[in-house]
Amino acid sequence: MVRPLSRLILKRVMRSALSFELRSIATYTGLLGTMRSGRSCSNELSHSLSSLLAEEELHRKILQDTVAGRLSLSELENLLNERAP
Repeated sequence: MVRPLSRLILKRVMRSALSFELRSIATYTGLLGTMRSGRSCSNELSHSLSSLLAEEELHRKILQDTVAGRLSLSELENLLNERAP
């Protein structure tokens, strides 16, 4: 069982991480937009940025669901364990 103070700290950490994810998404989206607006780049770079953007979007959803209480701590732990290298 998670104590109230621990839950509060966890939510603050999750909100901070969510803020970072949103900034990362904005950065990758901007880079992709710049590349697609006529500046040349390799397909490999475009694919890499698209993959990073998809990963950040997944992180954003997980964090939002956790902060909103739609994802329990045990479910979050399972997701993290599944995605660990």
